[in-house]
Amino acid sequence: NQLVLEALAEAGVPAIAFPPSATMLARDGKAVWVEVRPLIAALMHGLVPVVQGDVAFDTRRGGTILSTEDVFTALAPRLGPGRILLAGIEEGVWADFPRCSRLIEALTPASLPQEAPFLSGSRGIDVTGGMRDKVLSMLQLVSVYPALTVSIFSAVQPGVLQAALLGESPGTTLQADSSPSSLTR
Repeated sequence: NQLVLEALAEAGVPAIAFPPSATMLARDGKAVWVEVRPLIAALMHGLVPVVQGDVAFDTRRGGTILSTEDVFTALAPRLGPGRILLAGIEEGVWADFPRCSRLIEALTPASLPQEAPFLSGSRGIDVTGGMRDKVLSMLQLVSVYPALTVSIFSAVQPGVLQAALLGESPGTTLQADSSPSSLTR
């Protein structure tokens, strides 16, 4: 998340971090309470709120890890986003992970079984479930909010994050089934 904040600062985008420990409470590993007023205040003051997965207080466990997708799932009903940007290391969703030779341009809930039959976790340890859980949770979210699109892309290359913020769709776009069918590149 620090890399995203630094890239935003370099691009001249005024951003502020909102870790889940500052805005959410969980119960048994699930976000059950979210305070959106600070995020709305940031937007009203021209700041871009940056959320990420991290530690959150948990009323049963004491603490838990909420993934970035958990955070967006908790925020979506309250904020109604039209677009979610998930900047990471992978260029997007690979149809043939770990070979990574065929990037999926767009995914819908209906196209997932054909396009990404080998969808799996991550290359290393990921307590939040890796790419498989990321894709499944975000496809569920776009099913509930059909106007929402989610971009999964790499922010490693200079300029990609800025391009995404300016409306481009790098990586893989997740969208509801009513959208055009998936493509590969």
